[in-house]
Amino acid sequence: MKKRLLLVEVEDGLTLPIAFAYVRTVLEVNSIEYDFKIIQPVEVNTLHERIDLSQYDIVATSDLVLGYVQVRDLFKVVKRFDPSIITVLGGRIVSTLTDTLLCNLD
Repeated sequence: MKKRLLLVEVEDGLTLPIAFAYVRTVLEVNSIEYDFKIIQPVEVNTLHERIDLSQYDIVATSDLVLGYVQVRDLFKVVKRFDPSIITVLGGRIVSTLTDTLLCNLD
């Protein structure tokens, strides 16, 4: 069965989401299907009410250190909905807060 991928950008208005441009290009060049959603930080906790998470096996996002709270909350919502959904995090936040992320994200 093919995995369904959802890329989520939490738009904070402070940074340019250049990472998503790179990732989307690689996915498209390799004919990997995905959905891309842009949400506001205040919408993170209600994500499951607006997006049918049951159609995704993987939810991925990227952020900077400033977005730690939104990333943490996004993944909590996804895991509460379905713990088997794979969550993927990329971006500067991964190399900057490695220990914090490993200890505090499911």
